[in-house]
Amino acid sequence: MVSVVVATRNDAATIYESITSILNQSYTSLEVIVVDDASDDGTEEIVEKLAAVDSRVRVVVNKARQGTGKSRNKGILIATGQYITFQDGDDTSLDNRIALQMAAFDKHPGAKLVLCNYVRVNEKRQSLLVNDKRTMKCIISMMFRREEVLDKVGLFREESVSEDADYYERIKAAFGPDSEVVIFRTLYRALFRRHSAFFSSAHIVEASGRRLLFERSEDAIRRWREMQAEHSEMRSGVRSPRIYPNDND
Repeated sequence: MVSVVVATRNDAATIYESITSILNQSYTSLEVIVVDDASDDGTEEIVEKLAAVDSRVRVVVNKARQGTGKSRNKGILIATGQYITFQDGDDTSLDNRIALQMAAFDKHPGAKLVLCNYVRVNEKRQSLLVNDKRTMKCIISMMFRREEVLDKVGLFREESVSEDADYYERIKAAFGPDSEVVIFRTLYRALFRRHSAFFSSAHIVEASGRRLLFERSEDAIRRWREMQAEHSEMRSGVRSPRIYPNDND
């Protein structure tokens, strides 16, 4: 079974479509763990209604805001699937995404990590050109075997800067550069919203028509460089890639 962890906050306008895109997957042996990070716009009520009609949906509600990293960690820790992957509450997946990722594990028995490509879209679901790229590797689509990754890598860092990219790099550091398989198909659609968590650490330079240019903030760049130095130490064996926040031990 695959556990899909959906971290969400104030996604009332998009959460129904997001979760439905998972429930409608051609691969049906899955559960959706929705972690609502103290939404105040009705997101929780929408998710609870979905859970009432489909037993594959499980809901966790943070009474106070805890952030994306900690929310994902909560989902990981209660997941029951052999495999784990992720989706954000304002994004959607094509209905064959999970099936193709599982097929990649069957085709590549040594793989530890399977990802797909994504496109960023506007509210009309039109694709955007982001920093002169139409499609990109989708880090948050990463799928992995739960037990072996938790054992060697632990959980997400519970901070707001590049926690998904950091987790991805730590998995590769733990299992080697050849441990990932990338499906070069656009199976994930990420919605562009100016006030999304992603853009809280970025500055939008230009947003006109279907073209978007952004730059990361100086603080985000500095923190990512610090993480990159740690990743280098992890790859060389000087530092362990395993991070397990104390309050989740």
